[in-house]
Amino acid sequence: MKLLLKSRFSFILGEKQMKKKRKTKFDLLGISEFEKISEEIFVEMSDHSKLRILHVSSEKESAYTILVIAGWASIPLGWNDFLLEARNNFEIFYLETREKKSSILQQDSINNIERMALDICETVEKLNLKQERLILLSSSFGTILTAHALSYNRIKPFHTILIGPIAKVEMPPLIGYLIKVLPIPILRLYKPFGKLWVKLFKSESEEQAAKYLRVLKEADEVKWKNIGKVIAQKEYWETYEKINQYPILIIDESKDKMHDTKVTRKINSLIKSSKYVDLHTNYFTHSADMAHFLLEFIKNPEIGQM
Repeated sequence: MKLLLKSRFSFILGEKQMKKKRKTKFDLLGISEFEKISEEIFVEMSDHSKLRILHVSSEKESAYTILVIAGWASIPLGWNDFLLEARNNFEIFYLETREKKSSILQQDSINNIERMALDICETVEKLNLKQERLILLSSSFGTILTAHALSYNRIKPFHTILIGPIAKVEMPPLIGYLIKVLPIPILRLYKPFGKLWVKLFKSESEEQAAKYLRVLKEADEVKWKNIGKVIAQKEYWETYEKINQYPILIIDESKDKMHDTKVTRKINSLIKSSKYVDLHTNYFTHSADMAHFLLEFIKNPEIGQM
């Protein structure tokens, strides 16, 4: 027991020498390489809000297109290795959803799950993406939005990849309640608790913890509160049951602490047309190897198991 506690708190706090000598790449880098080479597009939605999209073309004319819908407040830096490798074979559009800093929201916007899912549909339509060659690739919170978007039957992508799908947004204990009633200055007092929760319970490595902590550091508190209070504690199991007419690949991250493999497997069981594969870690699904896996999957869809 003592060894377990020592090991766990060594991960949280680190040795003093390690703190001085080592920083992760998420501490050292600002703008990702993908952001530097991408075209920035702001797409106006039907409620006149504007969302930022990062676009990189492929050198291959016959390339498939990937529309990436990342997790809650996820930053491009966390996907950098995957995106840089994927651009060799795919055209990429990276959609930043409404809780991100980059979004320009109308004061009278209703920023709920349904509206954010509609953003995906409108992005596909406004950018005139060829749906017969379109791959929706979403992760975590983005999977709920993608599932809703597909349930509207407005878009029919060639394939949909759900990485670490969830049925509700994970929040530290009590925050789901407090975000609805407390003002932002009071909520800031809970930020250290949120950091500890991420380090202790929701990270498989120091690098992943650093990525999540940077997200907390750069959070747009007003957007997080306004959108978070709408979605907090809600579950969306039934949405996944509505998308069985589409080809879906469910990717499990069974060793990742942020995503429960039992939830992933249940969602897989709810979608009749889905295939399932376990890639084990969040690190792999955000790496260059994930781009290679995706290319092989397009060539051989049977790589996933029913």
